[in-house]
Amino acid sequence: MEVWMDTYPSLDLTCEFEIMQHIFRITKSPPKNKMKAKFWSTTSFLLLLLLSLLEYSIGYYHDLVFFQQQDVVYKRNGKHDTNISRVGRNLLQDGVTVLPRPNLNVSDILLELDDSKNTNYGVYTNDELSNTPTLTKFHYMILPIWWSDINTSDPTFLMDAQSINPTLEQVKLYYEQMSFGLFELDWTILDQAVLPVASTNPSFDETENSARSLLNSKGFVDGTDFDGIMLLYFTSQSGPFSGAGGWGGVNENFLWMSYNSADSSPIDYYVTRHEVGHNFGHPHHHSNKYWYREYRPYNPEDVGGDANLANNYYDGFDMMSYGNGFEVSHLSLASKWFFNWLPSSAIVMMHPDGPTETCPGCQNKGTFILKPFDNPAIAPIGDQNVIGIHIPITAIGSSTELDYYFSYWLSYRTGVEGNAAKGLSIHLTWLSNFGGPFGASYDSLNYDAHGNTDTVFDSFVLEGTCYHISPASKMKDYDSIASNAIQPVVCVDDINIGSDITISVSFLDPNNPPISKLEVNDFSLECLLSGADFPAKSLDVSRDNLIHVFGTGKNGAIKLSNLCPDSSDATASMTAYFYDSYPYSPLSYDSPQAYGSFKSLTLTGLDCCEPDSLITAEGGTVVKVTQNDDDFLHIAEIEIYDAHGINVARDAICYSRTTGYGGDPSCLNDGNTSPTVCGSHSDWMDPENYDFCVLDTTVDIKSVSVYPYHEPGKEWMVDRLKNLRVEIFYTAVNVEDVTDPSWEMGTVSFIGKLETHTIGFSTSAMEPSQNEVILATEFSCPNIQQEGAHSITYQSEFSNTWILVVKDNGDFGKSTIDLSCKIQECGVKEVLEGDKCTTQSDQCPDGTVLAEPGSNICYVSTEFESVFEAKGWRVWATTFQTEQDWFIDIVELELYNTTDCSGSPIDPVLGSSVESGNAGSGWGAANAFDSSPYSAWGGRPDYDGLFWLGKLYTTKTSVRCLKVATEYGKGFQEMYIQAKVEEEWLNVWLEEGMVGGVTATVSLDFEPTAAPTQVEPPQFCFSGSNNVTVKGKGSISIEHLEIGDEVLGANHEYEAVYSFGHYNSTIIAEYLRISIRLPSSLTTSLEISKSHMILLANGDILPASSCRLGTNVLLLERKTGEIVFIEPVTSKGAYAPFTGSGTIVINNVLASTYVSFGDDQSGTLKIAGGSLALSFQWIAHMYETPHRMFCQGACSGETYNEDGISTWNVVPLQLTQWLLRQDKWLITLIMLPVLASLSLVSVLEMVFLSSFWLKMVIFAFCLASMKSQGMTIPVSCRPKI
Repeated sequence: MEVWMDTYPSLDLTCEFEIMQHIFRITKSPPKNKMKAKFWSTTSFLLLLLLSLLEYSIGYYHDLVFFQQQDVVYKRNGKHDTNISRVGRNLLQDGVTVLPRPNLNVSDILLELDDSKNTNYGVYTNDELSNTPTLTKFHYMILPIWWSDINTSDPTFLMDAQSINPTLEQVKLYYEQMSFGLFELDWTILDQAVLPVASTNPSFDETENSARSLLNSKGFVDGTDFDGIMLLYFTSQSGPFSGAGGWGGVNENFLWMSYNSADSSPIDYYVTRHEVGHNFGHPHHHSNKYWYREYRPYNPEDVGGDANLANNYYDGFDMMSYGNGFEVSHLSLASKWFFNWLPSSAIVMMHPDGPTETCPGCQNKGTFILKPFDNPAIAPIGDQNVIGIHIPITAIGSSTELDYYFSYWLSYRTGVEGNAAKGLSIHLTWLSNFGGPFGASYDSLNYDAHGNTDTVFDSFVLEGTCYHISPASKMKDYDSIASNAIQPVVCVDDINIGSDITISVSFLDPNNPPISKLEVNDFSLECLLSGADFPAKSLDVSRDNLIHVFGTGKNGAIKLSNLCPDSSDATASMTAYFYDSYPYSPLSYDSPQAYGSFKSLTLTGLDCCEPDSLITAEGGTVVKVTQNDDDFLHIAEIEIYDAHGINVARDAICYSRTTGYGGDPSCLNDGNTSPTVCGSHSDWMDPENYDFCVLDTTVDIKSVSVYPYHEPGKEWMVDRLKNLRVEIFYTAVNVEDVTDPSWEMGTVSFIGKLETHTIGFSTSAMEPSQNEVILATEFSCPNIQQEGAHSITYQSEFSNTWILVVKDNGDFGKSTIDLSCKIQECGVKEVLEGDKCTTQSDQCPDGTVLAEPGSNICYVSTEFESVFEAKGWRVWATTFQTEQDWFIDIVELELYNTTDCSGSPIDPVLGSSVESGNAGSGWGAANAFDSSPYSAWGGRPDYDGLFWLGKLYTTKTSVRCLKVATEYGKGFQEMYIQAKVEEEWLNVWLEEGMVGGVTATVSLDFEPTAAPTQVEPPQFCFSGSNNVTVKGKGSISIEHLEIGDEVLGANHEYEAVYSFGHYNSTIIAEYLRISIRLPSSLTTSLEISKSHMILLANGDILPASSCRLGTNVLLLERKTGEIVFIEPVTSKGAYAPFTGSGTIVINNVLASTYVSFGDDQSGTLKIAGGSLALSFQWIAHMYETPHRMFCQGACSGETYNEDGISTWNVVPLQLTQWLLRQDKWLITLIMLPVLASLSLVSVLEMVFLSSFWLKMVIFAFCLASMKSQGMTIPVSCRPKI
């Protein structure tokens, strides 16, 4: 338990001085009792010494003990193994994906995007104002065809092609409105012609090639006479064209439309505008929901996904997805921006770094009023009309060719019948397949804010809430570093429905994430291959509970069940929300718990009750009217009144068991009580015909009115209704399974009967039945539980899942829970060790570096070595750096020992060929070394998607130049040269600007040079790449830290920086970069010198060089994190700030401000023959005592020598280094009196700085000594009441 009592007052400072004066006056004044005085003075002094040391121990180590105690409960120090999933261009591979290092030079990217809009097609023209390519026109050549096996004289197969003009005019108008009048669609309709393809299983390629040949034979030129082709066909006998509809090539200029002569509109308007959208570069767009982990790398519809869940995995709001059925469902904002249908002034660029050289227009925070992007009446012109927010994430590709560009887009959509106008839309978008008729392919994932539901109609960020855009699995699959670094937070401040939305945008700092505003109970569960069970079987639900499940491997299976409230109240409920990332939205931004979740489970007292036990209820939700006789049922209206006399039935949904003869269950609550206008009507006579209405919330129902229905002039029909039964139920289950309210057919089960009565009508009694009711407050628990109905399974992503368990409703304090996790399979580059998946250390191929700990993405190293001789040489490239991605043909590879490739090449007979893989027989590596222009190495990538070809020699061989000949269009764009030194391939050269078919001569013309001079820094410092948290300034770089600034340290308190032991902003030095996995699964890192000390979770304070993978360190807010990666780095700057406690928080990690001078990594100095071990942390803190007292909070005039070392520390540092090189007994002889003296000085410091309770003890002893001398208590020290 925590022992600090910071709320108690301190003694007055004047009193402290007076007490000190009286303590030392004892030795000078003649005492009344000399022995007694000596006793008290000696005792006071020794006690002061003891308590000062004790206070240091308690004050400094308090948090360490607290952390260790808490760790037993929270299990924060479990091993966090990160799943390595399949990513990259070839998402089917099981190895790592190697990428060129991502480039986010936004200015260059925007220029490259403009260059990708191939003006040769003539569909883009340069905007006069912005000089930006704008999509302005597209002309289709429409070709109606007969299949070759169709009788052209058969009138049923004759097309009236002009009849499609009205539909095309609609499509033209739609695109004109969508582009704000900038784009025009045009077409020419040709005469129907015979396509030389039969109707028996025609293919896409066959029909397209034949159509192009047919147009070519008629003299039409692609790009001159037309921009695209629309093929009109009658449905074929089999194959892709056997069904009605259409097909469109993505970022292509060809589409297929079926023709239906029986329809007045032979081609469908919605299908046509959709297929044109495919041509314009859009595949089907999806939502960022749970489905992705189950189908990656495919889309569900491509591999037989459940069609009934299409509304779950599609983006439901644009015309390239499930939103195409709406009258207005425009292409996305990002598409309009790419086509330049919006001016750049209408888009705000944002990035966490704000304006930089590579993105000069970027902002890192702000509040904006967004206008809708799908309302043609609101022109996107002028400074006031901001249409959207564009947040670049990363760009992937070679130095000469862009492959992917990822970004976030924030927008406001008002079409789709207003379904999207209630909140902000968020999309992850990516452009790829650059070039082609429209410049690129565009794809996206709609962020479904309430991802736990089976609908996308709750996708939007609502007014008054904030949403943390956590990295999507799709984005992590491509670039986990960028996705973790760029995490926007958007708050919706205000909405004028249909007009505008006001939002505030900022960015979450992964190195300094926001703390939780809610008090939660924290738990963790480590997943195991044999299965791991959550130890607690009940939860305290007086506050929310957060459970972190980690170490789940590739796809760990989590199962949650029995989440039952400890209550017999039917309305008592618990909900568990599942997240792939730490749930910042609900915890740090006080937003709905569903924000960011992917699944949820809600259980009520009714779900969990024991059969036949009594359940309490405070009202009902269902009113049911049943026919008791073997007859028809037809009712005009059902009214349900609450305690306030309000007819709540108007907000209900009504159903009929069967419907016929013009019946309509929606008439039952339309407010029209006329007996002849509208009513329900069963389809046949049956004693169990019924109608019912379901309320959306529990109501204390006070009365029910039922109105009979009969057709006009058929009053006799009312006689059928002489014996009806009215029942009120607590709830109905399976209502969501009813697809047609007019045909319920017994799907629904009615639970908890609270009241029943009978009514009857006749031709002589046609007045409505109005009955007051008194509902029962209890009902018997039904036995309707189904296997699996009250549990949920969840496939974990990236080795981590968070579960937030909350009490939704009810007055109870406990909930039961059963939670388990079982590893299904270890991730890529993970191995099974015992019962756990652990990450392999050799994750990345030679020449590459790991993107981040636990990732399966490796970036090509930017480090090069000057190698002159080696036992192996090879050319090497990623798939992104080749022209064909999946293969490469090298005709000849020649190696020379001259820098200009002069003379003869190294004899190709020497050495053995090595390769990544080949196309099979006749395509082996030897072909590249046979001096024949008629053979080639048919290269294929290895397991990690890399191409390489070279030679291994038995002795070191000098290679200074290479000639590489490749086939046209099948070569490199850029290529690395690697040399094998010892057992590792090292990058020695990068050749850029290569083209297939052109022989490249690569001269390795580097010369031997001395290694760059680096100053070896003193051992107590952090690099300038670290951040600290300063009171009043927030998170700042340590290079901007100043003496006097109050920084965050131990115990989550701010304390002043009184000095810098080392301050050098220009030095280049070597550090350890230690990456640490935070409890939120984000990764932070600090750059620290090897001997600088760091605080561990077990209470030790050790030098950074002693840290190992898996070591748990202390973090901010009494949490712990696991070290997941350590690497040596070279960084600029050396800073060693000193604080009063000797600790400082660096990038969320609690570090010491001191250094260990030991060489055994123990963090201790052993003296007296090794029998006494003193912590360097304690020694340093004692040594700094005079310095702290001298500075009195801040040494504002501090000076430093030429190496940046504080002049206060120069001589003591030299003496310490000299002393530690001496004999151990000499060290003991000198150290003991020095430390004793420093301890005495520390006593004085502690008197002024000790806490309340220590001062009170000292105060009491002082008063006792004063009393023994007959002294008077100082007035300033007397208690003030």
